[in-house]
Amino acid sequence: MTDKRPDNIFYLGLILTIYPSAKILVTKRNLLDNCLSIYSNRFSEKQNYACDIGDIKTYAAQTNKILMHWKNIFKNNIHIVNYDELVADPKAQLTEALKFLNLEWQESCLKFHKLKNLVQTASVWQIRKPLYKNSSGRWINYKNELSKYFREIKADTSYTT
Repeated sequence: MTDKRPDNIFYLGLILTIYPSAKILVTKRNLLDNCLSIYSNRFSEKQNYACDIGDIKTYAAQTNKILMHWKNIFKNNIHIVNYDELVADPKAQLTEALKFLNLEWQESCLKFHKLKNLVQTASVWQIRKPLYKNSSGRWINYKNELSKYFREIKADTSYTT
C-alpha cells in the first residue's frame, strides 16, 4: 500500500503493532523545501496547519519527533529515503529501498511515470513525469520570506522531512 499523507506517521506504532512484519518507507525532505511545497498547495480545511508557514514548521517538527520515536523502537521496520538523494541518484536509492523490502531491482522502477493507473493526489501531474530535481533547493528563492520563521537557513539543514 502506498499513501503519502504526512499524518500517517501518527499511526506507525499502531500499524507496526498490528502488523509486526510490515515494512514502512518514509521519504524525508529538506524542511524548508517541504514547508514551501505544503504552503504552495491548496489543501482542504482539514489540514488547517497548511495555511501558515509557522504552523507548517511546527507540524513538521512534531511529525519528525514522532517518526524518530517510532524509528528508534521499530529499527528494522522503517527505512528513511532522503528526497534529494533520491532525485540525484534514483537507481541507488531505489535499490536500497527495494533491498529493505526484500525485492529485486527492476528497470521499470524508473518508469513509474508511464503507468496509467488512477492516482488521487494534489501532485498527480508530478507522477506523470520522470523524477526531477526542480523542487530541491527551491526554498532559496524565498529565503527572505522564510527567514521570518527560521533562525538559521541553510541549504543542508540537519532536520529534513
